[in-house]
Amino acid sequence: MIFLFALLLSCGSEAMGQTRSADGPRARASAEVLLGELDNRERALDRRETSLVAREEELRTLESELQGRLEELEAVRSELNTLLEQADTERETKVQGLVKMVEVMRGSQAAAVLVELEPELAVEVLDRMKTSKAGKALAAMPPERAAVLAERMTRRPLEQ
Repeated sequence: MIFLFALLLSCGSEAMGQTRSADGPRARASAEVLLGELDNRERALDRRETSLVAREEELRTLESELQGRLEELEAVRSELNTLLEQADTERETKVQGLVKMVEVMRGSQAAAVLVELEPELAVEVLDRMKTSKAGKALAAMPPERAAVLAERMTRRPLEQ
């Protein structure tokens, strides 16, 4: 920027020298106006540069904060996944225990227990039971309830 300013001064001096003989004060005033405009433009550019530098710093700060929050969220997500896996494992253990308990009961006793369970849980237990034991339990249930559970068992997706 300084180089440009010096170049303009030298050109202005030459122009003033050439026009001094012709115009004198008018050429000098024109050169001063030009220098004033250049000075104003340079100050405006300096202000804009300062503003841009401040914005860049603010963006870097915000980016850093955002990265920190993202890392926190990833940690929370990981913790939630761990807790969900633990809950699934605990539920699986409890369902397996329930299946074993219901299988050792007589058909009428198993039917009485299964009728009181939530339908989804009852279907899950029946699916895991030996076919002969599940059949005896369904046979001992009221026909409407047995039909509902049997229908849900057929709609249930295959577990892999």
